[in-house]
Amino acid sequence: MHLGPSASPSAPRLIVESVAAIDSTNTELLRREPLLPTGSAAGAIWLVAGRQTAGRGRRQRHWISSAEASLTASFAREVERPSHIGALSLVAGVAVAQVLEAFGARVVLKWPNDLYVAGGKAGGILCEARARGSVTRLVIGCGLNLLAPPESVGVAAGALFERASLPARVALIQTLGEALLAATDRLLADGFEPFRQAWSTRDMLLGRAVMIHDYGGNSPAVARGIAEDGALLVAFDAEPERLRRLVAEEVSVRPLVR
Repeated sequence: MHLGPSASPSAPRLIVESVAAIDSTNTELLRREPLLPTGSAAGAIWLVAGRQTAGRGRRQRHWISSAEASLTASFAREVERPSHIGALSLVAGVAVAQVLEAFGARVVLKWPNDLYVAGGKAGGILCEARARGSVTRLVIGCGLNLLAPPESVGVAAGALFERASLPARVALIQTLGEALLAATDRLLADGFEPFRQAWSTRDMLLGRAVMIHDYGGNSPAVARGIAEDGALLVAFDAEPERLRRLVAEEVSVRPLVR
C-alpha cells in the first residue's frame, strides 16, 4: 500500500509509504535507488512496515515487531555536505518523544537512542548514514511498542499506550514523519543546541549511577548530562572530579544500593 505524497499542506516534501512486511525498513532505504521517485518534488520518505522480518537496533540487536502492537518505520533524506549528524539519534529521539507526548504518552530518553516509559523500554532509534557520490543519505529507523509486546513476559519492555488510548495509526504515522523532517531541517541548519534543553528535560540518566561498557571492560560512573554536541557527560567513580565525554559507548543504569 502506497499512501503517496503527504496530504498535509505543511509537509509537501514528505512521501509516506506503507508495506505489510519487509526485512528491514532501514535496509530498504539504504539500498533503494533512487531514494525518491524520479521527478518527485518530495525531499524525504517515511517508510512504514506492518512487520519486519529482520529488524535491527543498535549494535545489530534484533527488534521484535508485530503489526498490531508495534510501529516500525524509517525516515530517509539525502543532503549535501551534512553537518552536526553526530547528534542525529538524539534529535530524532526528541522529535519522536514530543509527538508521542502530544498523543498522550509519557516518555523519557536514554542516551543515545532509547525511549522509556514507566514500564521499561518502549522504543529505539537506529540512525545510519551512507555517502553516495556528492550526497549523504541519512536514515532514521524507529521501533515503537505502541502496546505491550506479547514477547514481553519476563522482559522489561514498556508500552506507550493502553489499548483504550491508542491513537489513530494514520495520524500518528503522518505526524511522526513530519516531525522528523522538521527536526532534521533544524539540525542541519543550526546544530544540536536548539534541541539540547528538550533532551535534558527528558534525560533519564541525569544524576544516576551508570555502568559504561566498552572494549576495556565495565566502569562505574555517574551521568552528568549532555554536552553541546550531544555527547554524554559522565564522571567515573575512579575520577569523580573529572567530566568525560562519551560518543559511542554502551551505557546501562546501575541498580540503587540501599
